[in-house]
Amino acid sequence: MRSWLVVIVLSLSLAFTVVLGAGVVRAEARQRAWGRLLAADRRRDRGRTEAFRPLPAETGSDAHCTFIRETGHRLCFGFRAYWQSHGLEFGDPG
Repeated sequence: MRSWLVVIVLSLSLAFTVVLGAGVVRAEARQRAWGRLLAADRRRDRGRTEAFRPLPAETGSDAHCTFIRETGHRLCFGFRAYWQSHGLEFGDPG
């Protein structure tokens, strides 16, 4: 009984895809467009949260963190240790 159900559902879904081929392509394009809009919205909102705002230029480095003046952010603890040992680009030591 279950194998028949799988076969029927599979064949119906394949037939549905073939019959509505152009519609499926349009639906996929619409989903990609919504995804891009949502991603752009999330990127815009990210600048409004405190964690993503640049720090003032007077912010300095300390024993646990390195202040990166170009980005206005601090690199701290394990992230800094990884960056110092692996580097910014392709494993070159930082």
